[in-house]
Amino acid sequence: MNKFLTSIVTTIILLSYITGLMSIINTTDTSIPISTCMNIYSPGYYYLTIDLSGVQDIYNYCIGIYADDVVLDGRGYSVIGNYSGYGIYVHERRSVVIENINIIGYYGGVDVYNSSNITIENVIVNSSKLFGISLSQSNSNIIRKVTVNYSDNYGVFLEKSNSNIIDDVIASNNSESGLKIIESNSNFITNILVTNIVGWGVHIVYSNSNIVLNATVTNSEGSGVALIESSNNTIANSTLSNNRYGVFLRDSSGNIIVNNTVISNELGISIYNSSNNLIYNNYFKNTRNILIEISKHNTWNIAKIKGENIIGGGYLGGNYWGSLGERGFSDTCSDRDNDGICDESFIIDENNIDQYPLKPIQQISITTPIQTLTLTPLPVSTIVIGAILATLIVIILIAIRKIRR
Repeated sequence: MNKFLTSIVTTIILLSYITGLMSIINTTDTSIPISTCMNIYSPGYYYLTIDLSGVQDIYNYCIGIYADDVVLDGRGYSVIGNYSGYGIYVHERRSVVIENINIIGYYGGVDVYNSSNITIENVIVNSSKLFGISLSQSNSNIIRKVTVNYSDNYGVFLEKSNSNIIDDVIASNNSESGLKIIESNSNFITNILVTNIVGWGVHIVYSNSNIVLNATVTNSEGSGVALIESSNNTIANSTLSNNRYGVFLRDSSGNIIVNNTVISNELGISIYNSSNNLIYNNYFKNTRNILIEISKHNTWNIAKIKGENIIGGGYLGGNYWGSLGERGFSDTCSDRDNDGICDESFIIDENNIDQYPLKPIQQISITTPIQTLTLTPLPVSTIVIGAILATLIVIILIAIRKIRR
């Protein structure tokens, strides 16, 4: 599952990125320097020569992009606002690259509306009032290698936007959420680090068929990952720690939660009125591992099959249920055949049973005794007799030699 999902996402990222680069290569070879806030109406390569500030006189943003096939290269320079308007605004465009730029202190950092094949890369957005980067009604775009910090609401925000790729993102100290996805489907989110969030780390609302891989969410006052009225999403290979909740599901169904490390949270996973979710091969070790309200049926294991599980055992099945005091169900259950699967099921309630909870395999230490060679001193009498015999043998040999002469 791990390698399969990762290979799919990697392939999609590469294909989408290559497609974007090919469209840019085919643009006119025009290089235009930018030294003031302005609108871009023609294809070409545009680059900043100095830091820019504020917004245009008659527009509520610094740089507006109204042409296809545009590259905007900040070359490491900054666009600095006064907490109103937008740093960069892209309106109904395609094949645009925004790269190598710092955006500080706007209402919104980068705002993309009704656009496709947009690549936002190597961009840092700090101290926005609403969001760092937003995609609205925009499909098939890439956000990668970006940092969004200290937003009063969202780090990255997707609304009614589908089939986008969000890869290698750092979002810290944002108030509402590091990444919020609302009414958006089939997006791939990989390698995202979210820290120090007042609200939610990854917040998915009214959205379906999204994949979140390799997310790390720590120190959220809400949850690491939250699914609200959302279905058929996958949360995999992620680490969710030191949050109020590790995973939170509300009115959500058909989701897959697999291969995640959920540790040191106040509550590992909270499920409210949610059904038919598949939750297996996760490592739960929290103050309290699970809370279910308005219980409905969910599946907590797959059939026991050979394969390395999340705690290094030889079989896949259910989840590891630990505790901070090493007294969780998986720590104390019996495993008479030492196969790494508890002999008993973990019964959460009548609708939720982990049939194959994982058990750390007890390492059997086989110690081979070291054979020690002990030399026992011979008794004195034995030594004397031996000396006499040796002397007699020498005398006999001398006598034989004389006779032969």
